[in-house]
Amino acid sequence: MPMFAIHRAEADSVKHSLRPVLVDDAEFLFQLFVERNTERFSQLGWTDMQLASMLQMQYRARVAGYAQRFVDLEKFVICTADQQRIGEVLMHRTAQEIRIVDICISNAYRKQGIATQLLSDLQREAAAKEITITLSVDHGNPARRLYERLGFQETGKDPLQAEMGWRIAEVDTSQIDGAETQGNLNA
Repeated sequence: MPMFAIHRAEADSVKHSLRPVLVDDAEFLFQLFVERNTERFSQLGWTDMQLASMLQMQYRARVAGYAQRFVDLEKFVICTADQQRIGEVLMHRTAQEIRIVDICISNAYRKQGIATQLLSDLQREAAAKEITITLSVDHGNPARRLYERLGFQETGKDPLQAEMGWRIAEVDTSQIDGAETQGNLNA
């Protein structure tokens, strides 16, 4: 039975905060979606106009699909200490789990420990509540390495994505604020 540690965020990681999504964030969130998906859709060989239309359609479908599937979806903008918007995280919480529906950091802020810090904070919350964290990740997405490093394990897959989960092992949850706390999905 493998054991995993909750990793502390690197000391030099960008300090961030979460705040609820506001109406004024709509254009930023769309541009974040475009930044993340342009390369994938560009492979279709379409004109810029066709690509822009497809990205708008996909974004609207994503928003509508999440709203339908996750009634109480929590939508947050990830901000730097000076409130610059740098990403988003969408979560759905139940008594049994925290579902990370989506997490995206702007390219300019990736590899700075932000996602590690955010996920570690969620692991501490889940451990304190003795619940599971679940997420889906596209096959080939480099974020999967981060999830695995933080102790997430594959629990299923389909042709497009892997389902992953994390759960704290039976330990004293007062240790969560300490340097190392062991977690295991199969506990």
